[in-house]
Amino acid sequence: MKKKTLSLFIILPIVVAAFAVGYALLNTRGASAVNYRTEPLTRGDIQATVVATGSLNAITTVEVGSQVSGRIAELYADFNSPVKEGQVIAELEQSIFITRVKQNEANYRSAVAALEKSQVNENNARKSLERSEELFQRGLVSPEEREKAEELHLSSQADVKANQARLEQAQAQLDTSQVDLEHTVIKSPIDGIVISRNVNVGQTVAASFQAPVLFVIAEDLRKMQVNCSVDEADIGKVKEGQRAKFTVDAFPDDTFYGTVTQVRFSPVELQNVITYDSIIEVENPELKLKPGMTATVTIIVAESKDVLMVPNQALGFNPPMSREQMASLMQGMRGERPQEREEAAGQERPARQGDEARRARMALRESGSTVWTLNEKNEPVPIFFLPGIKDYNYTEVRRGDLKEGQLIIIGMEGSSNTDSDEGRRRGFMPFGPRR
Repeated sequence: MKKKTLSLFIILPIVVAAFAVGYALLNTRGASAVNYRTEPLTRGDIQATVVATGSLNAITTVEVGSQVSGRIAELYADFNSPVKEGQVIAELEQSIFITRVKQNEANYRSAVAALEKSQVNENNARKSLERSEELFQRGLVSPEEREKAEELHLSSQADVKANQARLEQAQAQLDTSQVDLEHTVIKSPIDGIVISRNVNVGQTVAASFQAPVLFVIAEDLRKMQVNCSVDEADIGKVKEGQRAKFTVDAFPDDTFYGTVTQVRFSPVELQNVITYDSIIEVENPELKLKPGMTATVTIIVAESKDVLMVPNQALGFNPPMSREQMASLMQGMRGERPQEREEAAGQERPARQGDEARRARMALRESGSTVWTLNEKNEPVPIFFLPGIKDYNYTEVRRGDLKEGQLIIIGMEGSSNTDSDEGRRRGFMPFGPRR
């Protein structure tokens, strides 16, 4: 029994130690065996865009109304009717306006007759005054008779002026009634096409406070514009002259192109959201596009051709690294720190070959973005680069040590994220700001 007890005390610790070592080895192997997903760098075109929605409208749209009230007697234009400037498109009932013109013509003739009569009276009064003056000089009439003749002359002159004013008033009333009669004939103010007709024959229109809209005429539907609403966060990127493309639900397989012609300063607030109207002019030679269609617009605010591109997934990747690996990598990256400290302290040192390249790498590290690649040991190492414009999938490489075809880590096998949870738990972030 003593020998069995002694054997158990000897064997048990050995078994426990072996199990612990084996477990640690298995964990180490599992931790080190990380499979990364990579993608080779390619060259291509990148477009930075701003997406907005808007509606299609004719460049020039005129609402044709009636300046007088009346009943619609005739319509000479309908929906989609092409019209020319000055063409008659509708008429109102004219009988009451013709009657008013005749009445005012009679008033005008009466005013003319009254003026002529007052002019005759004024002429007679003037001659009577002249005779009274002559007789008064001879002492044949009294001063009272002379004053009476002078008063009669002045009164006749006043009647002439009053009748002249009445004649002008009658002339104005006649002109007004004639203009109203002319307004019963509705004419097109521009060349274009009728896109809306709002009245029918027999309908009465009232123009007491504002002109009722009878027709809406678009000047030329072969040239149209998109009034799109751009979010305030994106409006700073939109400039006049930029290219734009858009689609409409009526033709989902067609892409239409235009140019930004105006960025308006007036803000539009809707449910606490601020947007700004931007105008995009488009060609419509086939008349496919119609006023009121909803357009999904993509404005190209920046563009680069045949540039090296980094997948955006790679910019958000953080590798899982142990403290030892991170410390070793940090130590390697600090190889240039003494020079940086000397320059910051203002110490003079002789220029050495490669200082300019070293400073360029330091600038990239501090102001650029970071991606990761694998070295010969299948370990992730960072590469710094200066980013340019970006779209939804790629970012332009403006400067850095990246090369076409180089494999860049975009994530880990079996991970739904490009960011490593292990790296975040270890408190590790890529060098330089994440863009």
